[in-house]
Amino acid sequence: MGQNAKSLVLLHVRPSRSFLRSAAHSSHATGILFLNYGYRPLLLSFTARYLQHIRIQMEADLKVENTLRALYVDALHKLHDAEDRLIQALPKMAEASNSAKLRSGFEMHLEQTKVHAYRLDQILFSLGADVNHKKCKAMEGLVSEGSEIIGEDFEGPVKDAGLISAAQRVEHYEIAAYRAVHAFAEILDDQTAVSLLAQTLQEEKETDEKLTTLAQSVNLQANGGSSHQADESLRDARSVGV
Repeated sequence: MGQNAKSLVLLHVRPSRSFLRSAAHSSHATGILFLNYGYRPLLLSFTARYLQHIRIQMEADLKVENTLRALYVDALHKLHDAEDRLIQALPKMAEASNSAKLRSGFEMHLEQTKVHAYRLDQILFSLGADVNHKKCKAMEGLVSEGSEIIGEDFEGPVKDAGLISAAQRVEHYEIAAYRAVHAFAEILDDQTAVSLLAQTLQEEKETDEKLTTLAQSVNLQANGGSSHQADESLRDARSVGV
């Protein structure tokens, strides 16, 4: 090989991106380098101009793609993390519940949430997206608030009222988040996702409505009302379609 080689020569295997990145930023990366990569000899000849090209290309690759599709995938990842956090939190909320109806509601929504996470898996797989999900800081905070209520000294209907309040904040966040990704999916013509996200969005709305109905009676009991008055309040709420 001549001393003025102008190309990258690879024997048997291709070097890793991390190796190229480190070599591209090295001030001594000219000349010939020898290394044993994957138990095979690898001969690399670099010129300063080629290394500059590699560095520029890698810096471009590391930039976040400024497209609606990239934003859509990012939001889906965060939603998946949100559902994973909720799957961990709901059993604790159910255990802390005083009302049998509220406990049952949390247990039912746990199974529903697992389905929501699976739907997101389907969508991300169809998009060929990375399986590593980004942290949803919003859900992290909402779950933390719910944990605080569980740890407080409130008891009986008062604690149930607090748990319902925390659960509805979660639902309102999820409704907004699913509404957004559903709109993105429609614009991007991701028809499979449009259908799956619409199902989840509708189920989140129904859960919020059920919590609102249950809150009518629980809040009354928390304020010192009798269970009979609470039952009447619950019937009145259902009669007007709450």
